[in-house]
Amino acid sequence: MGSEGWALRQRARLNLLRAQNCAHATLLSMEDVFCNRDPVLMRAATNLEGGVVGCGETCGVVSAGVLAIGGLLSTAGYQSPRAREQAIQRVAASYKSWFEGRFGTSLCRERVQVDFSTARGLLRYLIPGDRLLRCLEHIGLAAGFLTERLREELSAANKRESAREEKGEQAGGGPGEPHCTFTVLKMVYPEQIGFTDSLRWATTGLAGGIALTGAVCGALLGGILAIGLKYGYDARVTSRAAVTAAFIRGHWNLLRHRHPGPPPREAFATSRFLAERFQRQFGSMRCEEISSRSFASAEDLRSFLESSLQCGEVLSWCGEQARRLVGA
Repeated sequence: MGSEGWALRQRARLNLLRAQNCAHATLLSMEDVFCNRDPVLMRAATNLEGGVVGCGETCGVVSAGVLAIGGLLSTAGYQSPRAREQAIQRVAASYKSWFEGRFGTSLCRERVQVDFSTARGLLRYLIPGDRLLRCLEHIGLAAGFLTERLREELSAANKRESAREEKGEQAGGGPGEPHCTFTVLKMVYPEQIGFTDSLRWATTGLAGGIALTGAVCGALLGGILAIGLKYGYDARVTSRAAVTAAFIRGHWNLLRHRHPGPPPREAFATSRFLAERFQRQFGSMRCEEISSRSFASAEDLRSFLESSLQCGEVLSWCGEQARRLVGA
């Protein structure tokens, strides 16, 4: 990518310093490159920072990157919804695999080696600065790889679109359900059709534990994205002072996250409350440990979800708990 690649990496690093949130910074970087504004997606992603609201699971650069993949490919040319879904899963899997190969892991706790839910961990991340510098380096490289990968896929998809238009073909619809993440979002916001078509495709790659890899449960992510839609914010239009205030308030709530009663009505506090209750209820936050299996394709996952009593309980529980937490 040459000088363009250097500029993109620098922009991604500046976005992290400005947004103070790795998930937001990743989405901002993809918006800068592809000029595809999605404020709804930005709000929803607020709580993915720190390995899913500071839990140390999948890095927000990875999970938000997967959201960006789905959002950008949602309008690209594919012959069918199934082909679009397969493309999103394919690109998401290649991005997560590249990230793990390049940095050794996609788990925030292993990559940064701090616990964001403790004062000591947060201070160690910021001082003397080596852990923060690591994140700045990683998000720059990740933004560069993701941009190249998306450009390749979009170019190929647009060629297919041109060929289909010449034949008079049309493609529509959406990915199949049950779908882990999006199915839970629909449970929480069944009437808000205005954003669901966009989020339906954007969340496609989160199913099956992010790109079908068995990482963070997609249903839990659906609940956390729903909370983000209620209490999150759009980093693109939020002032730096307001971003800093949100960072301080959110991390203060992480430090005192074990609330005796209902959590404060704030993005991090509410999402951490859901994540901790989920872990107590099901014993893990990870799809592979809950389902005790892996998935070869989106169709394989759907077939399992349709018959699994355990995952049916997970979907229902996440939808109901998230509904209560957002007051829907």
